[in-house]
Amino acid sequence: AIEASEGELLMLRAAAVTHPVTGRCVILAGPPGSGKSTVARALTRYFAYVTDETVALTPSLEVLPYPKPMSLWVDDARSRKQQFSPAELGVQRPPAVLRPAAVFLLDRQDEGYMPPVLTETPIEEALAFLAGHTSLLASLDRPLHVLADLVHTVGGVHRVAYREADDLVGITQRLLNEDAPHPLREAQEPEPTLAELAGGSATSPDGREHIA
Repeated sequence: AIEASEGELLMLRAAAVTHPVTGRCVILAGPPGSGKSTVARALTRYFAYVTDETVALTPSLEVLPYPKPMSLWVDDARSRKQQFSPAELGVQRPPAVLRPAAVFLLDRQDEGYMPPVLTETPIEEALAFLAGHTSLLASLDRPLHVLADLVHTVGGVHRVAYREADDLVGITQRLLNEDAPHPLREAQEPEPTLAELAGGSATSPDGREHIA
């Protein structure tokens, strides 16, 4: 799919989630190990899933969903990853039209508690980072202008220093004008662990309640 879109789409190596009604997306970029898939999984408890690997944008900056299976750790030791389909995880499908609302550069901290910290990234640094995490960028017409248009559209790129993926839920809710977590989510039974899903002992996600 990436090769077939060469020269046509801006393709960021990033994850993304979206508001299930408005289609406003948060793009989660970062180097390997920064927690893109883990953060995407945490956020899909409240938002619709777009992708955890490639965020594709048209020339008019419409986001195209690429809901591939998520690559997630299945044990606390973080020694093994496994892929889980969106159906297995029971995530919401995105609406028909998606637009970027923010770009976060994930900066995961390994030790000690810390609240998430947002800092705006200088435009030169943001463009250099995004250019280095884009597939087939040179095939686009005026590629740096395309990246600059994205940065301008979302009002700048923000680096997010964080410790736990769940800590980014509140920031994303405020950004996408989402209220407190959906009451149906709070009332339902605890979700099965990834290890349970991997072992096949978990209840089928089709029986779990989703956000309307």
